[in-house]
Amino acid sequence: MGVTRGGNLVILRLDDKGVALQTFQSQPLELEGEGFIRIGIHWSSDGIHCRFGPHDLISLHECASPVRVVFKELETFPVRSYNAQERYAACERETRRRAKRVHESGANDRVLSLSEEIENLRDGLRALAEDVQRVRAGEKHRTNAMRAGLRELISDLGESYRPLLQRVAGFLDLPLPIYAIPKGFLKTLGATHGFTTDSPSCTKIFETQQIVDLSEWLRRPMLAHPSRKHAFTFDEVIASSANFLGGAHSPAAVPPAIDEIARTTSAGISVNTQFLLRVAETIVELGRSVLRLVEVPEAARCTEHSVAEPVALL
Repeated sequence: MGVTRGGNLVILRLDDKGVALQTFQSQPLELEGEGFIRIGIHWSSDGIHCRFGPHDLISLHECASPVRVVFKELETFPVRSYNAQERYAACERETRRRAKRVHESGANDRVLSLSEEIENLRDGLRALAEDVQRVRAGEKHRTNAMRAGLRELISDLGESYRPLLQRVAGFLDLPLPIYAIPKGFLKTLGATHGFTTDSPSCTKIFETQQIVDLSEWLRRPMLAHPSRKHAFTFDEVIASSANFLGGAHSPAAVPPAIDEIARTTSAGISVNTQFLLRVAETIVELGRSVLRLVEVPEAARCTEHSVAEPVALL
């Protein structure tokens, strides 16, 4: 994707060998203001559609009238206060669910103590933070470790899975609030083939983001593909990335949907890796906020407790 000198948006759809399958040039875009704007692109046999901002889905056609696009200034949103009552309210159902599952184990298995779980979480977050830093620095061989670490910390597929971050949150009866775009965004982009790279954040970045518990976000649809009846959830994409692309396993075959986002690149980095990097960075920040609360008295957990200032726990 690029922009011509005349302000036309140019979109190229390439195959895995870099050959253009579809080329499109939009009408001129009149850009105003400074700041940011969210852009979503969907292509199908009917053409290419582009969504600017939170509401307008604009169908781009050559030689059409110019489209006015106003960039929004990046608002200074209130610093996230991890234990604010509104965060608890938004995450109440998932918080209760985690608390009920925290002591589930096999009949002969030793249940780890809270101190052991916290130490494992601290080590896991430190390793994930290092892997993210190395991958962003160009060390692609660390991507497998990042995939595996992310899967270990948060992948929650089914009742038999109890990932580390959710277990510790369950021990402490804590919510895991993040900001994400509203549920159902994938449906607005396309029906049977497409994906959204909605990446959660610990602070509000876009005005359309809403507070949601991490566990609920993981169950939302992310990737639709003709090879599968139901869309992959964010959790399934995270787990499948480790299971099929390297990290947990290295199989000889990859599901078509996972293969597609792994082979689709932007700026030399696969869409899959870019998504995992952003999620991993959010999980490191979220996990650190949980660790900070270990030293907070229980009575203070239901009050407004700011975690804006960094604490060197990792």
